[in-house]
Amino acid sequence: MNGYRSELFLHVIFVVVALGPLFVMPLLQATAEKRNAGAVRLYLDFLERVLRMFMLPGAVLVFVMGGLLMSSDHFYGHDNPPAWLVASLLWFVVAAVFGAVGLRSTMRQARASLQGVPDEAPVPAAYRQAGMWMQVILGLLGVSVVVIAYLMVQQPGR
Repeated sequence: MNGYRSELFLHVIFVVVALGPLFVMPLLQATAEKRNAGAVRLYLDFLERVLRMFMLPGAVLVFVMGGLLMSSDHFYGHDNPPAWLVASLLWFVVAAVFGAVGLRSTMRQARASLQGVPDEAPVPAAYRQAGMWMQVILGLLGVSVVVIAYLMVQQPGR
């Protein structure tokens, strides 16, 4: 591998490792929802902690490393970024903002719908819409990671 390709490969691996928990969260959510309201509260606490301590710092590092990669002398599009790179950068920014704003507000709604519900009680109907939207947002963020990684590796049009 030449210098640029090996840097790019390491960057893609870092993206998958840093944002990997994103792919597990919908499965954990579905499992918690089958149990009871207490399990869903535990899931929401876990999701918030993973977002704050792992995925958000990972996303910031991915963005910074991408900027460093673009400014590298090995990068062939240093002065004129190719379309695949601009598309992946824009997709990343939109997904990050959508994920941060949309997921946080949906988690707030989910917590509010569980307020006052005993831990052993089944998940209330008021939670279902927020739970569905969390699944949608996490699914879209997962698809975004895969698409961005594809654009970075395949570099269409190069």
